[in-house]
Amino acid sequence: GAGVCAAIEAARLGRSVIVLEKTASGGGNTAVSAGNFIIPEDADKAYAYLSETFALGLSEMDPEAVRRFCEEAVKTREFFRAVAPEAELVVSGHANFTKLPHAETITKYSVKGPATGGVNLFAVLKGALERLGVEVLYETPAQELLIVHDAQGAAVVTGVEARDRTGRRLLIGARCGVVLASGGYECDPESLDAFCQGAPLLSLGTPANTGDGLRMAQSVNAALWHMRAYSCPLGMRVEGLGSAIPFHPSMAGFIWVDRNARRFANEADVDLHACLYSVNHFDPVAHCYPAIPCWAIFDERARLSG
Repeated sequence: GAGVCAAIEAARLGRSVIVLEKTASGGGNTAVSAGNFIIPEDADKAYAYLSETFALGLSEMDPEAVRRFCEEAVKTREFFRAVAPEAELVVSGHANFTKLPHAETITKYSVKGPATGGVNLFAVLKGALERLGVEVLYETPAQELLIVHDAQGAAVVTGVEARDRTGRRLLIGARCGVVLASGGYECDPESLDAFCQGAPLLSLGTPANTGDGLRMAQSVNAALWHMRAYSCPLGMRVEGLGSAIPFHPSMAGFIWVDRNARRFANEADVDLHACLYSVNHFDPVAHCYPAIPCWAIFDERARLSG
């Protein structure tokens, strides 16, 4: 989603654009997500609200980036009208943290369509990119950033080296820059070991997210941040499936217990995306993560509710 939006905006500015897509069809984690995005009513109030969410999570914040995000998010309807007038936006939720200042200005939307929200969203964006005539090379992962050094010795990115679906080496020059929109690292065991607390961790994202883009960024001395900011529900591995299945009952008739059969969280109040924070505490006496794995106990009414 980030990559296709960057390509759309560059093309609308009259730039010559090419997209390198690692997979056969694209979509990334956008296509496997719920596809929600916020359109605030007021950029200043949205900035105040989002600033409080960073503070709530004791998280680093780039004020300039967050300010720009809020200013552009207010214009999202206009963006869709310009690039995909067929897209029908529907309200899908509101602010997660309703007690924070100006939570009322936050409304979540998704794109209406025949599939799930993320699939609908990516399909609309992909269609907009095709109408703009932007070339997309599928099954063509970028492998290395090409650089030269300026007079001061700083690295300047001049393009990328990639491999096409036949294995042929491609050298692609970039006059104005390279945008890395390469997702995370949740399908790379080495990165999980390096950055994440808790083991074993499974993935329910796109299998293409193996950290390639992060390593390319590091190769030109880019700094990494938020590497331990998880979006991670509880889930289970099912034989025959490549990704895990999230466990998120639709009613509150269940509890979680750890390997000592102890309840360890307020299950009803833990946000789906923050579940890893409930289970990744390490016991320095028993030398284990007591709640990995954990078990869900529920009654028949909860099971039948889905």
